[in-house]
Amino acid sequence: MQKTPGPNRDRFALESVLLKALSETSKRHRETSAELLRATSDTPHDSHSDGMLLIKQASEANRRAREEYRIALQRFTDFVAKGIIPDDLKQS
Repeated sequence: MQKTPGPNRDRFALESVLLKALSETSKRHRETSAELLRATSDTPHDSHSDGMLLIKQASEANRRAREEYRIALQRFTDFVAKGIIPDDLKQS
């Protein structure tokens, strides 16, 4: 006899998906933050060369990673605290 998934099992599966996304985006944000710190530390402040371009690119990557983390955190928090299932995870 096969057990059918119940509401709790579905909830744990959804929470697991959201937690994985949160963990991955958090890791990416930490990595881009470290890269930005390296770029700013290694580039002279009066530089108008490739170093400034590197800082700009690292800053933009960090901004994107921070935004992805913010969204993942919001989705996880909304689900855990309010029971809101993100549209892309709803079963049709």
